[in-house]
Parts: sequence; C-alpha cells; structure tokens
Amino acid sequence: MVVREVSANANAINWNSREKDASDGAAVSLFRHVSDFTMRSYLRIPSSHYASDAARAMLDSKSKEAIVCTISENPIGIVTEHDLLDRVLASGRDPRSTRIIEVMSMPIETVDENSGIGKALLKMADLQIKRLAVTRQGRIVGLITRASLATSSAAASH
Repeated sequence: MVVREVSANANAINWNSREKDASDGAAVSLFRHVSDFTMRSYLRIPSSHYASDAARAMLDSKSKEAIVCTISENPIGIVTEHDLLDRVLASGRDPRSTRIIEVMSMPIETVDENSGIGKALLKMADLQIKRLAVTRQGRIVGLITRASLATSSAAASH
C-alpha cells in the first residue's frame, strides 16, 4: 500500500505534537496568519485505494483526515473519519470494496497561508466544514482544522 505522510519542509512535525502552540501566551487573534496554525504534516492516500486502506492508514498515523491524490500525486479530494463512518459504514457499504474516490469530499477547500485566521474561520463556518487545506502559490502545504485552532487557543489561555 502506497500511503505517505508528507511534510512541507525538511523538519517533519511529530504526530504527537501536530498543533502549533500560540507563542505569545495570548488568546488566538483573528488577525494572525493561517500559517501560524498550519499542520505541516498530513496524510496522502491514492484515490485507487479502498476505504479500509484509508481507515487503517488514518488509524496508524493518528490522523482524522487524508488528502486523496491521483496516481500522479495531484490532490483531488479529502476523506475524513466522518466520511468513512457516514458514507461507508452507516450506509452499509463494504469498506474492502468501496474506493476512496467514491466517498471523498471534493473539491478540496483551501485558504492561502498568508490569510488571516478570521478568513479561514469564516470560510469553515460558511461551508460548514471542519478543515481547510492551506496553500502557498496554489500548492497544498498543510492543513488547518477547527480542532487545531481550539487546541492553540486553549494552550494560549493557560
């Protein structure tokens, strides 16, 4: 199975500390950049793989999502724990014969890394989603989630 953990820079972030802590000790400011909260390591999985492959890879990497890519590594969607539960298991589909491409969410919603966190939060609220791919010059460099923002906010308030 070709499943990779990707890091946007040479220093991969440890899965046990995926969220970037707020460094100034203050509550998360809506004017801080998305890049301050971006998880640079994320899971990528080929679109030809099955739901069971994605579930195993997500479990092994302790990830709640994976970017779905074509054979040429182009990102085409995202699959989440919720997608697997709702669109596969709860729907009575066989995870061993259901391809990820059949249940992934698409298109991948994005936000530029230099955007303010307020813009990202508004986009997530407007689209009723929990995560966005973070881009630099049109290429995905990481992910931002409502959970990572909440974790950063909680860490900053202590």
